[in-house]
This record gives sequence, structure tokens and C-alpha cells, in this order.
Amino acid sequence: MSAPLLILDVLTPALRNNPYIPWWIVVLLSVQTGIMALLYFYSPEIFAIPFQAMIDKRLVRNMKEMQNSFQVKMMKWMDVVFFLSISFILFNLITSIPNFIFAQGLHATVLFLLILALFVSIYYLKLFSFLFVSWLFDEKEKYYTFFFNVGMYIKIIGIILYPLILLSSWKLVHLGEYFYIYLFISFIAGYLLTLLWSFIQTEKKTIVDFINFFLYICAFELAPLLLIYKNITF
Repeated sequence: MSAPLLILDVLTPALRNNPYIPWWIVVLLSVQTGIMALLYFYSPEIFAIPFQAMIDKRLVRNMKEMQNSFQVKMMKWMDVVFFLSISFILFNLITSIPNFIFAQGLHATVLFLLILALFVSIYYLKLFSFLFVSWLFDEKEKYYTFFFNVGMYIKIIGIILYPLILLSSWKLVHLGEYFYIYLFISFIAGYLLTLLWSFIQTEKKTIVDFINFFLYICAFELAPLLLIYKNITF
């Protein structure tokens, strides 16, 4: 055997095969990467704002006064990263469930788009429900804290999930199905804690506010989750 062939024969097992990635995941990663790059080139500090806004009341007041500023509008692109990331997590969860009836016979691309559309619809339905209640009871200032904190929370989750999805999609990091389960549970727990933190920050609370908050958490947050869990596991 010649020397070049011998060297090639020795090196071939060490070569790492390129992972196969479906085209729709490549599109998803490209969109997310493009958005993150756009935000970075606009201002690298923009990624720290959602984290700071959760605890800095002065920053919250400044952002409230500058709702129509270019920076605040640019930050809305983080919502797109979040929706794509959380839909991808849900896609992996659903496809890991054996014989899941709603996923049978659906192409992966169609299933992902359905999950994305459903999640976005649920999010904005909740948002408009909050807006309607705040208008109905003339409590816009009180409910603004909830809108703002939830908006910052999903931006934070989008920033955190993006590198995880990027690394796992390229098979640089192996994330099993249990990791996605724990990740989604952590997201739900963080969302509920964000609602609780928003309620704590609300000023001039009355006993009625405490009762309304408890009923809302039970009826519109916990009950749907328990219903979904029961239908998936039984």
C-alpha cells in the first residue's frame, strides 16, 4: 500500500461525518441567527436590557416613556427568536411521545408550523385578554406591569434558548428528550414566577386583587396545563 493511501486509511476513522439537518431547521436557524446578528450590530448591550428591566424600576419607567423609540421596536425581534425557539422545543417534545395522535401523518415542517401558529395565537390571545380586562376595569397602569414583565421574560428565554438550539441542531451538544421536558417545565415555572413577581410589584393591592390573582392562576394557567398533561399521558 502506498504512503498516501496508508495515511488516508489511518485518518478516515477520525473524520467526523457532517450531521444531517432538515432544510426547515436550517431555515429556522438562519432566521434566528440573522435576527441575533442584526440586534448585535445595532447594539451589543441590547441583549442585557431584558435582564436588567426585570429588576430595575428606573429602566422600566424609561422604556415606558420611550415605547415608540427605535430601540424598543428593535427589541420586539427577540420575540420572534423566542417563538421559534419554544416551538422547536415543543416540536421535539411532541415527536418524542409515541403514537401521539395529533402528530401522526404530518410532515415535520407542517407539524412545526402548526405548533408555531398555535403557540403564537395562545400568547396573543392571553395578551389581548389582559388588555381587555385592563380596559374594562380601567386599571391600565396596574396591568402594565404584567404586560411588561411577561414581554421581558420571553425575550430572556429567547436569548437563552437560541444557543442551545443552535448547538443541538448541529449535533455539537446532545440534548435528550428529558432535557427538553425539563426545559419546558422550567419555562412554565419561570412564567408563573414572572406573574407572581408582577403581582408583587403592583402597588395599592387590595384583598380583591389577591383573590382575582389566585383565581386567574388556577383557572387560566394551571387548569389548561393539567388538562394538556392528562390528555398526553393517559
